[in-house]
Amino acid sequence: KHIANWLIGQIRNEDIDEERMLVYAEEIGADKHEFIKAFREVPLMSTEKFKKIADMLFVYANDLSEKIYKNIQLNRQIAEQKQTYELLQKSEEALSITLNSIGDGVISTDMHGLVNNMNPVAEQLCGWKLSDAKSRPLTQVFNIINSDTRLPVENPVVKVLECGKIVGLANHTLLISRDGTEYHIADSAAPIKNKHGEITGVVLVFSDITEKYITEANLLTNERFLKETQIISQLGTYTFDIKLNRWSSSEVLDSIFGIKSDFDKSFSGWESVIHPEWQKSMNDYVINYV
Repeated sequence: KHIANWLIGQIRNEDIDEERMLVYAEEIGADKHEFIKAFREVPLMSTEKFKKIADMLFVYANDLSEKIYKNIQLNRQIAEQKQTYELLQKSEEALSITLNSIGDGVISTDMHGLVNNMNPVAEQLCGWKLSDAKSRPLTQVFNIINSDTRLPVENPVVKVLECGKIVGLANHTLLISRDGTEYHIADSAAPIKNKHGEITGVVLVFSDITEKYITEANLLTNERFLKETQIISQLGTYTFDIKLNRWSSSEVLDSIFGIKSDFDKSFSGWESVIHPEWQKSMNDYVINYV
């Protein structure tokens, strides 16, 4: 109440006398008796005391203002941290959904090559649960060897950290799962960089190509068998792609017709190796029937 009185000027000092107040009351048309009564109720304060109170209130108000300002700043920081945390949570949820939706195995490491995340496909292929693999060296979880030599393959994290760019594994790479199961894989590793462009880790993306590898191996075996059979029997073969207007031939056929590596294997080139007496018949057959 006293502070409020002081703030709105409801105090008086010794210099203000009643005679002057009565003159003022008459000027404004107020009841002199009521005016003087109200005037006498206003606290009397010396100028020196007024100054002391003013100084005290200034210090108090200044201190209170600083505390309020700091409190506002703190509340703002808390709000910003909360917003950042919520955004981080959403980002982590989106990343988790993305990783779980990818059909390839994904493993991320820190810059020391220690595992910090892996998706379900990577867990299945490596035979490790993330809870067990976390903070373990990548080489322990991602055990890869050369399928031909059975020797260990260089740690992709080391290669990425050395060159600072995306690297791919060599062909014939085998991933040996924790339970001993072997998978032929295709793999690439890339650096993880922060906003300053500094490498903070490595991410690996790999897929199981065992079926494809077996199919290609069988196909290669069949091609070798066919090639050997053609050589033994001296039979040449060719395959013509009508849409591309290109054809390919076996070594035996090339040998029979004297076809060199720079030969134009288009339709016109195909026509040119046919005996002149048969060129029209063969051409009509291709155009009209094939």
